[in-house]
Amino acid sequence: MRAGETQDCEPAVADRRIVIIIDDMGHNLKRGRAALELPGKLNYAVIPYTRFGAQLAEQAFASGKEILLHAPMSTVENDPLGRGGLTPDLDRDSFRATLDGALAQVPHVQGINNHMGSDLTQRRPQMAWLMQELRWRELYFVDSRTTENTVAATVAAEFNVPHVSRHVFLDNDRDPAMIDEQFQALLAEAEHSGLAVAIGHPYPETIAYLQEELLTVHDRGFRPVFVSEVVGGDGPRCEVLVEGDEIPAEENIQGAGVRAEVAPLSHSEGAQFRAEVAPLSDVVIPAKAGIQW
Repeated sequence: MRAGETQDCEPAVADRRIVIIIDDMGHNLKRGRAALELPGKLNYAVIPYTRFGAQLAEQAFASGKEILLHAPMSTVENDPLGRGGLTPDLDRDSFRATLDGALAQVPHVQGINNHMGSDLTQRRPQMAWLMQELRWRELYFVDSRTTENTVAATVAAEFNVPHVSRHVFLDNDRDPAMIDEQFQALLAEAEHSGLAVAIGHPYPETIAYLQEELLTVHDRGFRPVFVSEVVGGDGPRCEVLVEGDEIPAEENIQGAGVRAEVAPLSHSEGAQFRAEVAPLSDVVIPAKAGIQW
């Protein structure tokens, strides 16, 4: 193809990735253990200072699962957060100390997501503090998107913190028919863009549903993955070779729903140029990976 032409990049079957995070782990041992029995690559977000949080995190790690800190954050309704909550009343040092204490409560953490947080995730200064801390610790961030006004993903990108945002809540309504509707929405998003992120809870209805569905998703062309896999930049790519003497403008080789980066294959006259094209998403690759979106 020549400069000025466009090419769409559709995700290959193996690259229709779904991330499932089970939130609110730590309060109930029986339900937590049942959630850990789910097959495959699942992610578990553990609330700090809960009775069974550390125990379930250790069990998850031993089972080859991925663990997040489910960090309590202030809400617009001023809901009680319990110990370890991050609020706008904290000064910078207290904010850091509170986060440190929460992280110490949950072993094997690779990233965090917000527990509640409809207030704090709207506040740029506190999100900047958070992302600075996560960058220093080399942890990723998942924006649970508990408010449409969240700035968390935007600030994470500004600080080059690996991050991704939630697309679907599986079980705001615990009726199995509604869980199924949300799960199908998850698959539709993955079909469209190559990546979809769902958050659920260790409810009996959710666990029973996922026990069945996770046995068949591979046969349907979807791949459950850990959060760390999708924030690491290993998503689907399409290589587009563009002939010409000048590097074409990136917008001229973008197809619907993709973003392109262009680099010359050589510096010779009439050289070809390769564009690595990736589906648009909230994923940001760390600066140390050498590529930024």
